Amino acid sequence: METQTIIAAIIILAALLYVGSMLLKRVKSFSPKKACGNECGCEAKTKN
Repeated sequence: METQTIIAAIIILAALLYVGSMLLKRVKSFSPKKACGNECGCEAKTKN
């Protein structure tokens, strides 16, 4: 294998890993969140 081919393969692999991690973060952001504790003050806050 030529050095240029190896470098290109490494760059492509790094780009795929980056895109995969961004997609994983996006998917995890849609998952249900755990409720907070009773004394956190969330129920006292109102959304206007």
